[in-house]
Amino acid sequence: METLRNGGSFSDAKLEAVRRFAAAIASKRTQVSDSDVHALTAAGYDRRAAVAIALAAGAKTLVNAVAHLSHVEIDEGFQVKPAASR
Repeated sequence: METLRNGGSFSDAKLEAVRRFAAAIASKRTQVSDSDVHALTAAGYDRRAAVAIALAAGAKTLVNAVAHLSHVEIDEGFQVKPAASR
């Protein structure tokens, strides 16, 4: 989780492929390229995995929008802690 929060990359090639594909979905507003899909499949995933990652990104976007609009309070265990207290 810290790797994702800090914008880092994973040493595990498969996890890094998922991270990059999810980032492409977010940054390209879901319009990923054939090369984005190829990079994911080259890491050992299939198109079903690409769809699952897209669904997860979509669900996360929806949850974030609803939370923002409803001003829900974040449970203490899920709050980002200041760097000094980590």
